[in-house]
Amino acid sequence: MSLRLSSPDFSTAFQSSRALGALFEAILEKDKKCLLHVSLLSRSISASVLDVLWRDMDAVAPLLRILEAASCKSVIQSESSKDLIFVDQPSAWALDRLYQYSSRIRKMVIKNDTMKAVPISTLFRLSQVCHRQPQLFALLQSLRIEATDSECLYSLFIFLSPSLENVEVHGDPNIQPTLQSFIMSLANVESRSLKTVALKGPSSKPVLETFIRCHGLERLDLGPTLWDEHWVTSLGKHNRALTSLTMELKESDSTVSDSTASNSTASEETGQGDSKSSGKSMIETLLSRSPTVSSRSTQVWPGAGPRKARSALIFPALKVLAITGPSEMLRVMISLLGVTSSIEDISLCPIAVTISKGMIHMDDLPFGWCSSESKKRSAKKEFGALYIDVDEIAEWVRCTERTLKAIGIFNLTMKRISLSWGYSKGFEAVLPRLKRAYHIHPPSLTPGILTSLPTLSALQTLEIGNWSIPHDRLFKEVVFVLKNLREVILPVDTANGPGIGLEMLASIVQKCPQLVRLEVNITIPSVIPHCIPPAATSSRRRRRHGLQMISTGEWVKDPKQKDNDQTRPLSVARYINSSFPLLQEFSGNGEWKYVSEILQMLRDSRD
Repeated sequence: MSLRLSSPDFSTAFQSSRALGALFEAILEKDKKCLLHVSLLSRSISASVLDVLWRDMDAVAPLLRILEAASCKSVIQSESSKDLIFVDQPSAWALDRLYQYSSRIRKMVIKNDTMKAVPISTLFRLSQVCHRQPQLFALLQSLRIEATDSECLYSLFIFLSPSLENVEVHGDPNIQPTLQSFIMSLANVESRSLKTVALKGPSSKPVLETFIRCHGLERLDLGPTLWDEHWVTSLGKHNRALTSLTMELKESDSTVSDSTASNSTASEETGQGDSKSSGKSMIETLLSRSPTVSSRSTQVWPGAGPRKARSALIFPALKVLAITGPSEMLRVMISLLGVTSSIEDISLCPIAVTISKGMIHMDDLPFGWCSSESKKRSAKKEFGALYIDVDEIAEWVRCTERTLKAIGIFNLTMKRISLSWGYSKGFEAVLPRLKRAYHIHPPSLTPGILTSLPTLSALQTLEIGNWSIPHDRLFKEVVFVLKNLREVILPVDTANGPGIGLEMLASIVQKCPQLVRLEVNITIPSVIPHCIPPAATSSRRRRRHGLQMISTGEWVKDPKQKDNDQTRPLSVARYINSSFPLLQEFSGNGEWKYVSEILQMLRDSRD
């Protein structure tokens, strides 16, 4: 007797349509074509699949095609320009069809290439057709504009929606007026649901002022920004729930820059500037205008000397802070924001080298450029227009040390910290020539910063970039003390220090039980330590270290090593494999690539 098989009904596999939608969204992230194939398996789930496909769109063309198909020839397509031509007013049924599908869209991405498929004039005509209708994208939640053409940015206004929560715009300075009008329009909508704004291009002062009207922002990500103290305090006054702030600071014609103008002029005339005193007076000026606080407040204002009470922090709910820019501006911003007990992730990247009229201070540099007086004289002659303000770096470091100390005292939630250091764009232009002529070292990581880091007991990610690092001290006094560390990311360039030896890896096994990612320069000793035999018993196997990723730089050969010694990479690979049996990824240059291949073979044989 044969059994009768019924047609599959996949909708019965889930009691909730929300669960079914979640499954389809997961498939959509991998491959849209795969989701289309799933929709053909059963008619009962085709509607759910269609909803998921329409939630995430990267073009307006499908909407226009629906309008064209439902318009009964009142809308036709031009063969030459691919534009839609509105011959007659579309019927109510055609517009209802358009709104039916547009209301499904939750996320929209607009790119330059999608604009070529559908000309910009079509977007204007579409908005004119729907002028007296309800909002076209009434339920849109996320909008990302990746078009860099200023004409494409006019499509922003079509996507104004009371439910819009996330906006990300990539553009050039020409789109500033349009961007300002768009943000003001968002601030004026009845339902103020806007939570995240990311502007990857430059932000002018008029654009920044519009954020003050956007109440309830939670995340703000800004590119090159002309900021001042008044704007920061006003933004905090109207957005007390801001949890993430990312800014690239630029010098402005605000009070901050005005306070240093006279000092800058004097520096140009004399060839030397007392930036240390000018920076101090600038911070004191800012802090003197800040409202005063009650002594019960649990925060410290770095750069202010003694503790000062303050009634409220500018951003009391701030969890993520990432700022980069000239070290002078960075220092002022840190002093202005203060330290909040809720901070979890902080990234600080000063740009401490600038181009100005002055002589290069070769004798005071923290860089190991010149090994002889003749090279110093040559550098002064060739790079006489380059001015490196060492006092500026030192003052920023002191401010950072106080900030870290304050966070360690009052904060138990800090999970990630990133300390880097960068060159200005002007200095980057001459940097390749300098590197060919001189041996350049980044500034040294100061003892004050090293002693402040161990106080961040909850830290999970430690990232340090472009600093010259005393690796032995960093690991012994910081990494081995912070028991919750999961990621240690350090420069892999030999200019940042000699790195760690293989014996340090053995210490990591014992003292860093939570570490899963390690990026550091590793030096190979003349004698390879004996490898640790893999755990044999089940009790020891449970204690195997969970490190999954190691990234290093160049293979630095020991001077005593023989040139034809081909067994050393094999010995190193066996040592690393025995120390970290769960390692999944290893990367490096030179002989490290051979080590990586051996580790891969060992993993394959183990699996």
